[in-house]
Amino acid sequence: MALKGDRDRYLKEGMDEYIPKPIILDKFFSILKDILADKIVADKKRALIYRETKIETRILEEIVKQLNFEIIISNSIDELIENIEYESFDILLTDRVKPDIVHEQIGKRLEEKSIPSILFIDKDTVVSGIDKIRFSLIKDKFTNYNDIKDSLNSLIK
Repeated sequence: MALKGDRDRYLKEGMDEYIPKPIILDKFFSILKDILADKIVADKKRALIYRETKIETRILEEIVKQLNFEIIISNSIDELIENIEYESFDILLTDRVKPDIVHEQIGKRLEEKSIPSILFIDKDTVVSGIDKIRFSLIKDKFTNYNDIKDSLNSLIK
């Protein structure tokens, strides 16, 4: 138990905050969040995601959020192109888009901006040599959580 005047005395000595025992978890997490807010925001990486279906987008979004990324979702190919051009992000996770000319345009822009990327493809998709150059990693669309996590960690240091 805290003694009367402990909080004021410790704060006066330079502590950021004082929490008496027994700890109230909600209060503890609130204070911790306030103290670390600047560090959390500064360290957070941004991921741009485009998947062909909403369910694939949602699943990938949850996986990437668990790795402490801020998420930008592109809901259409046009939005993906716009986000690549105007948004700031640390990595792109995208399905292979059609038509081929748009896919090539996206790959070229990623290469110009030196943005790490993971390209998700169908098992029967033939990967071109230029895709191997422009996209950092090429993965099966149905890759698992650990593979995505390891891939992100290898690309974002």
